[in-house]
Amino acid sequence: MNIVRFLAEVNRRTRNAIPPETDPMDTILKRVGLNPNTLESRALRKATLAAIAARGEMSESDLWALSQDALVLLGTFADCLYRGRYRRDDLETFATKLVRAA
Repeated sequence: MNIVRFLAEVNRRTRNAIPPETDPMDTILKRVGLNPNTLESRALRKATLAAIAARGEMSESDLWALSQDALVLLGTFADCLYRGRYRRDDLETFATKLVRAA
């Protein structure tokens, strides 16, 4: 499924949101950096990078690899992203850090 459909499903599965003052980028980076080789970390990294690029294909298994907490985190990040909370250069820096965390 494409990233837009994937994120719509994330949104459907999550009802809770991280408080708006929380920066999901820092939390995603920490979470992926702690255990970069777990299925969940790989799926979270892949979905986050696809959201930043506004393109990419995700599988159903990627969706199931994410815990409820990770789904909420990804949904909050996508919401912030699409509301224009981040500058492009900040997103590029974040994406680079996320790739290096692997």
